[in-house]
Amino acid sequence: MNHPAVSSAPFHTVIHIGILASDILFAGVIRVARSTGEWAISGSRLNFLLQSLDEADGRNKFEIIETIENRLKFDKLHGEEKGNTIRRFSEGLAQEFGAYSRWPAKILKRKHPSRILWAVISPTNLKEVSMWIDDFIKEKFKE
Repeated sequence: MNHPAVSSAPFHTVIHIGILASDILFAGVIRVARSTGEWAISGSRLNFLLQSLDEADGRNKFEIIETIENRLKFDKLHGEEKGNTIRRFSEGLAQEFGAYSRWPAKILKRKHPSRILWAVISPTNLKEVSMWIDDFIKEKFKE
């Protein structure tokens, strides 16, 4: 499994848990270099996974979030327009759903959109957050 090295991030030994395409749960110990934001996203993903274990559509929820994360890259935009859109999105998402996060809004301010998404999303508010993001993207790109 390849992970991009982040020069400022220390190496950590972690137990990696994942789901293979064949739905077999696996675990292994690996050494990974990640930024603080990436570790926060990983922790939020595990929390979401644990909350979703009892639900029949837990895997489907992860697929929905992965689709959302891909849309949050704003690949159609470049330069200043991309930066302004990401800033508007991040501020709007944190303002609208910040109450769902255990982190105060001032900590989430100016974080990457994926970081804010994973800070506020839960199995119970997935639909509401997803609809808000869809509306934001439709407004921006007139889809």
